[in-house]
Amino acid sequence: AAAPLYLKLLKPGELTAAEASEDEVTSGADSEGGILSDPEETAAQEDRYERRLAMLRRKYGPHDERTLTQVFKLLDCLIGQYKLNRTDELLADFAELCEARGGEWRIKHIQSSAFCRWKQYRFREALDLFLRQQELVGPSAALCENIGHTYSSLGDLSQAEAYFEQAVELLKRGSFGNRGGIYMGLGLVRERLGKVSEALPILLQSLEHYEREHTSNGHVADASIIAKAHMSVGKAQQKLNNPDEAARHMAEALRIFRKTCGEESPLTANAMGSLGKLQATRGPSRRRQALSLLRGALEREVRKDAFHL
Repeated sequence: AAAPLYLKLLKPGELTAAEASEDEVTSGADSEGGILSDPEETAAQEDRYERRLAMLRRKYGPHDERTLTQVFKLLDCLIGQYKLNRTDELLADFAELCEARGGEWRIKHIQSSAFCRWKQYRFREALDLFLRQQELVGPSAALCENIGHTYSSLGDLSQAEAYFEQAVELLKRGSFGNRGGIYMGLGLVRERLGKVSEALPILLQSLEHYEREHTSNGHVADASIIAKAHMSVGKAQQKLNNPDEAARHMAEALRIFRKTCGEESPLTANAMGSLGKLQATRGPSRRRQALSLLRGALEREVRKDAFHL
């Protein structure tokens, strides 16, 4: 399933999507939402956020608005890098305080907790949190997208499809949401329902949307969300028995993930594994490449905070 969308923490937060590479909820921690695309810059940003948070806690205490604002900046940064153990620590430290403060801080904590549980593959817990968020703030295209991705990850495709369709309707009424992510989610669900020929044009529409969104002066800038869309298209092409097109899209996704997320990212590992499995089916001439990719994917998976095969 794809990952949740970028909800800007409602003003707290608006989510979106891509399975480390397809279904995926997003907290705004992708390059689109404030976390930098370059892995070294992101690590430096995380260090700055940690040092500033420590200073604010010493100077003003944990209850101060400035401290809480910095907590959620750091959480976005950590979640975007899949640093989930540290994310859990911070969420636990501020859980009672945010619940007691209520309002925006409660919503932000619920949303960040949902993103963390999602990326830990604890989808049922993530769903409960997203549904609680919906009870508190009402439906939006972005939140419906995240709920749709979560139902998709749980295998409840009929509920997922219903939420993505609701997201499309809310978009038409001006609700905040990411058109590309909603198309991606709907396309992924249709693919998993066996409607692959119907899904492929929707997924291509998502890819084209993200490429347009990242085009400047005729040049498409590399972005992780474009790579996620390439992976979705590649897997649909694979199911339609178009291995050349599938490999082309997956290889492009892997290139972009390596550049924008780094060699150790779960997104890189996922793309390596998917391309490796595809190449392993394409004859002896590609076996060496397939083994190299699969070995690389496994090595990266076992180093993650949340392990997934």
